[in-house]
Amino acid sequence: MKKIFLAILALIIGASSFAFGREARLVRYPHYHDGRIVFSYLGDIWTASENGQNVQRLTVNCARDVYGRFSPDGKWIAFSSERNGNLDVFIIPPRAVWRSS
Repeated sequence: MKKIFLAILALIIGASSFAFGREARLVRYPHYHDGRIVFSYLGDIWTASENGQNVQRLTVNCARDVYGRFSPDGKWIAFSSERNGNLDVFIIPPRAVWRSS
């Protein structure tokens, strides 16, 4: 539990670097799996290493993507999105950037 807390703390501190040097304020809903963290930031799904490095944005759209969770084997990330007008569940691989209109 302490390891997860430290990883989330490092992620929040490191997240400020991709917000133009300002504090990252809306890093939400983190989930940890095997050295990686998935989280929501600015309405999109992101991943990072447990040390706060290797930050990668996975979704890019105007809809709000939230509640990212790794599958038990770590091969997929499930998340909720309102891109179709209501909150639906989508899955993506943990390293792909998914753009939608």
